[in-house]
Amino acid sequence: VIDELTEAERRTRYNDVITLQFCVNYGGRAELADAAGALAADAVAGKVRPDRVTDRTLARYLYNPDLSDVDLFVRSSGEQRTSNF
Repeated sequence: VIDELTEAERRTRYNDVITLQFCVNYGGRAELADAAGALAADAVAGKVRPDRVTDRTLARYLYNPDLSDVDLFVRSSGEQRTSNF
């Protein structure tokens, strides 16, 4: 699967109309834990005020902070979940 995704990325590298992101074996918890840890470190260092933290603040610490919110999410496993939509 990784080889096919790498080839698709190579072939579409100059496309700039839409962004398609594949998350293979991705649950999001590790990313949230990393983001929370980095945010906490910045709070301890005085770079962030804990009483001013919002969802947008946390979003700046995600792996791809410049990506917009997801428009379509496809679960190939057959699981169904519609929270936050």
